[in-house]
Amino acid sequence: MAESGRSAARQRRVATLPTVGDRANYVVVDADGWRLYYSHWGAQIVDRHLAAGPAAAVRFIEAQLPCDPTTGWLDDDWAEGGAMVDPTRRRMLFYGAHDFLADLDYLRAYLALLRRTWPGWDIGWAVDGLGDFTTHLGVDSAVVRSPGRVQSNSTFGGPIGTSGSCRNVVGPSRPHRSMCSAGSTACSAG
Repeated sequence: MAESGRSAARQRRVATLPTVGDRANYVVVDADGWRLYYSHWGAQIVDRHLAAGPAAAVRFIEAQLPCDPTTGWLDDDWAEGGAMVDPTRRRMLFYGAHDFLADLDYLRAYLALLRRTWPGWDIGWAVDGLGDFTTHLGVDSAVVRSPGRVQSNSTFGGPIGTSGSCRNVVGPSRPHRSMCSAGSTACSAG
C-alpha cells in the first residue's frame, strides 16, 4: 500500500474512534438562581477544584463553559463527574475523580481536608450523580437520564459523617464509563 493509501486508511480509522474526555457538569447556585457549566476534562480532577474551599470552587466553576440550563445537561452515559456549589444553603455535592476517591486512605484524607476548607457546609457525595443535582435544584431528573436507564432510588442524603446516603463514602457508587453514547451536545467543546 502506498504511503498516501496508509494515511487515508489511518484517517478513516481515527475518524471512527469516540471522542475521549472526562466530562463533567458543574452548577453554581446563588440568590439569582442557578447556572450550569461544562468541562470536557473535569470529571477525574473534580476533587482538586473543590479542595481549596467554596470561593475557589466557584471561581473554577464559573471559568468553565456556560451551558443552557435546559439543554446543557450531560446524561448518565456522558457524565463522569461534577460538582454543585450552593452558597445559599451552604451545600456542596460532588462525584467523580474515581481513580483517586476509590483509594480509602486518599478519601479519608480528602474528606478531612474538605471539613476544614468548607467549614459549616453540608458536603455530600452525589450517589445518583447529576440526578442528585437536579433533585436539589427542583429540576426534573429526566433531563439527565440516558434512554433505558432505570432511575436510582437513592436520595442525596445528609452531610458526610451523618445518616443518609453520603454516610459511608468509600468510593464511587457509579461505575466508571469511558465510552460515550450519542447524548447531549449542547455544551460539547470537543
